[in-house]
Amino acid sequence: MAVDSHEQLCLYFPDTAAQQRAIVRLMAAGVNPVESHPYWAATGSVTYRDPDGREVVFAPFVFGLNEPAVGAASGEHWTAP
Repeated sequence: MAVDSHEQLCLYFPDTAAQQRAIVRLMAAGVNPVESHPYWAATGSVTYRDPDGREVVFAPFVFGLNEPAVGAASGEHWTAP
């Protein structure tokens, strides 16, 4: 069954160091990130595609707990609802 290209699974890591430890393992396996929604880039998140085509987002924060107030890439403000 085909999946929508915008179907996402988001993995929230407690901080950038934890996110980077996971990303290093993907890089070592030859997995490359893909472009995703600007929100994710602005928050320092990195997106990959799983074998079925779903986006898997590696976020360096926990939603509602320590998410960034300002997107690094866009300068826009992102706040929890």
